[in-house]
Amino acid sequence: MPLRVISFKADEKLLEKIDKYSAELGLTRSEFIRMAVEKYIYLLGKLEEKKEKQIEEYEEEVIIIS
Repeated sequence: MPLRVISFKADEKLLEKIDKYSAELGLTRSEFIRMAVEKYIYLLGKLEEKKEKQIEEYEEEVIIIS
Protein backbone atom coordinates (compact mmCIF):
# COMPACT_ATOMS: atom_id res chain seq x y z
CA MET A 1 0.00 0.00 0.00
CA PRO A 2 1.50 3.39 -0.90
CA LEU A 3 2.32 5.66 2.00
CA ARG A 4 0.64 9.05 2.28
CA VAL A 5 2.26 12.16 3.68
CA ILE A 6 0.71 13.63 6.82
CA SER A 7 1.84 16.36 9.16
CA PHE A 8 1.36 17.08 12.84
CA LYS A 9 2.56 19.60 15.37
CA ALA A 10 5.05 18.68 18.09
CA ASP A 11 6.83 20.79 20.65
CA GLU A 12 10.60 20.96 20.68
CA LYS A 13 10.95 18.54 23.60
CA LEU A 14 8.96 15.83 21.83
CA LEU A 15 10.86 16.38 18.59
CA GLU A 16 14.17 16.01 20.45
CA LYS A 17 12.99 12.69 21.90
CA ILE A 18 11.82 11.48 18.49
CA ASP A 19 15.18 12.37 16.98
CA LYS A 20 17.12 10.78 19.85
CA TYR A 21 15.30 7.45 19.78
CA SER A 22 15.00 7.23 16.02
CA ALA A 23 18.77 7.79 15.71
CA GLU A 24 19.49 5.15 18.36
CA LEU A 25 17.34 2.67 16.45
CA GLY A 26 18.74 3.65 13.05
CA LEU A 27 15.35 4.83 11.81
CA THR A 28 14.19 7.95 10.05
CA ARG A 29 11.76 10.20 11.88
CA SER A 30 8.98 8.95 9.65
CA GLU A 31 9.79 5.29 10.32
CA PHE A 32 10.00 5.90 14.06
CA ILE A 33 6.73 7.83 14.23
CA ARG A 34 4.95 5.28 12.02
CA MET A 35 6.17 2.41 14.23
CA ALA A 36 5.20 4.28 17.40
CA VAL A 37 1.70 4.97 16.11
CA GLU A 38 1.26 1.37 14.94
CA LYS A 39 2.37 0.08 18.35
CA TYR A 40 0.03 2.48 20.15
CA ILE A 41 -2.90 1.38 17.99
CA TYR A 42 -2.00 -2.27 18.61
CA LEU A 43 -1.93 -1.70 22.38
CA LEU A 44 -5.27 0.14 22.28
CA GLY A 45 -6.74 -2.84 20.45
CA LYS A 46 -5.40 -5.24 23.08
CA LEU A 47 -6.81 -3.03 25.86
CA GLU A 48 -10.18 -2.99 24.11
CA GLU A 49 -10.13 -6.79 23.80
CA LYS A 50 -9.31 -7.10 27.50
CA LYS A 51 -12.17 -4.79 28.47
CA GLU A 52 -14.61 -6.72 26.26
CA LYS A 53 -13.47 -10.00 27.83
CA GLN A 54 -13.93 -8.56 31.33
CA ILE A 55 -17.43 -7.37 30.43
CA GLU A 56 -18.31 -10.81 29.05
CA GLU A 57 -16.99 -12.51 32.20
CA TYR A 58 -18.89 -10.08 34.41
CA GLU A 59 -22.11 -10.67 32.45
CA GLU A 60 -21.64 -14.44 32.79
CA GLU A 61 -21.20 -14.05 36.56
CA VAL A 62 -24.34 -11.93 36.79
CA ILE A 63 -26.30 -14.58 34.89
CA ILE A 64 -24.96 -17.35 37.15
CA ILE A 65 -25.79 -15.38 40.32
CA SER A 66 -29.26 -14.44 39.07
